[in-house]
Amino acid sequence: MAPDKLLVEPDPTSDIGVPAPEPRVRWIDRTQTRVYGFKLTDTNAEYIGSGTVPGYVQDRWSFDEHDGYLRVASHVDSGRGGSNRITVLTDDGSGSLVRIGSVGNLGPREQIQSVRWFDDLAVLVTFRQIDPLYTIDLSDPTAPQMIGELKIPGFSSYLHPIGGDQLIGIGTAATMRGRTTGGQVATFDLSDLRNPEQIGYLKLKRNDYLMASDEPHAFTYLPGSRTMFTSVENWARGGSYILRVEVGADGSLTKTDTYQSRYSTRILPVDSDRVALVGDAIRLVDVT
Repeated sequence: MAPDKLLVEPDPTSDIGVPAPEPRVRWIDRTQTRVYGFKLTDTNAEYIGSGTVPGYVQDRWSFDEHDGYLRVASHVDSGRGGSNRITVLTDDGSGSLVRIGSVGNLGPREQIQSVRWFDDLAVLVTFRQIDPLYTIDLSDPTAPQMIGELKIPGFSSYLHPIGGDQLIGIGTAATMRGRTTGGQVATFDLSDLRNPEQIGYLKLKRNDYLMASDEPHAFTYLPGSRTMFTSVENWARGGSYILRVEVGADGSLTKTDTYQSRYSTRILPVDSDRVALVGDAIRLVDVT
């Protein structure tokens, strides 16, 4: 559990050159996260209200809104490693976002690595030693429930839908004991939500790190050609390169090319069959 944050507030009435009294000390409760809601209309933002969810929220991917309901994934620390939870909130019309449903105990003693939302479905990945991928049914916002689980080594830090009930997972390979061993790309089949499957796997070198794990803009997928591009950094040699991978209809992964670059490179889709690699130079790549 992250420690409580200690705020020190100087006395605003003290004069320059005059020793201020002892600062006031205030402890903030970090066992929950406050959430603020706004209604956006054209260029206007209207404050709706606020509420709280248990624990800590990892990043922007942890939030989603669907049919007027706000869904939030968070890590709740119980002092023994904690677990993870999805909480559903709604506007009660009086300035509050109230909790109406939740599902917890997702990945005991593990941390959230990635979340992806699909209307009435959430896919959540946690990691400590083994990577559980959970499917969560959100069709009843008052009673969300975990319906499927897949346990495999390693973890996915970024999830990207590619159609046909398939997902690409960008992340890190690991041993059964949780020791990380380099970058990995995986594909998952969600056609049976109660029994999600890993259907493709590509292991990179030990010191290769897939930058989309932290920055989704480092990933591009062309659905027409089922081709993905992602930036890779090598911590041992330094420098970076672009990895190109073809995704078969069955989810299989085939490394087809790499493009070297001395600097971090952005991958910009030009049309259905071409991308522009922008780094120390601009390179147009045709995948046909």
